[in-house]
Amino acid sequence: MSVRLATKGDRDLFIRLWTEYTIQNHKNGSDVMPTSKTLTYFVGLFDSFVSGDLPGIVLIGADDNAVLMWGAATQYGLPYDSAYGFTAQGFGTYVRPSFQGKGISKELRKRAMKLLKRKGFDSVFGSAYEKNDAGYISGVKFGFEVVQATGILRL
Repeated sequence: MSVRLATKGDRDLFIRLWTEYTIQNHKNGSDVMPTSKTLTYFVGLFDSFVSGDLPGIVLIGADDNAVLMWGAATQYGLPYDSAYGFTAQGFGTYVRPSFQGKGISKELRKRAMKLLKRKGFDSVFGSAYEKNDAGYISGVKFGFEVVQATGILRL
């Protein structure tokens, strides 16, 4: 299975994949709404990671049917000091449904870990939403440790 770093030329492909990802993730309980404002934010991260303006990576896999974006929304990783060191945020990993169950997510994550270590990261913070059993299970199988549970209090 091929996995490669995204380039500036992958911007339109990223937009298509990330739009699918955001819609599917929202159906699974994500608070991230599939809106133009949301897409603008993530495309901005894509541009910053691909250009090297922010520390992070975007990977494309499975013949352009999968995407992973991990990195830092600031030059310093998380916007606070973390007990886990220089921490990347796992913004998302998406594999189109017809390609799921073939180990693609695992390959993307393995490659991402190697690349992030080279960029000086110590850890990756990620989350999976309650209705996204597959995302949660695959993350734990891959090695993500469950270190906290989070909740939302609606006002």
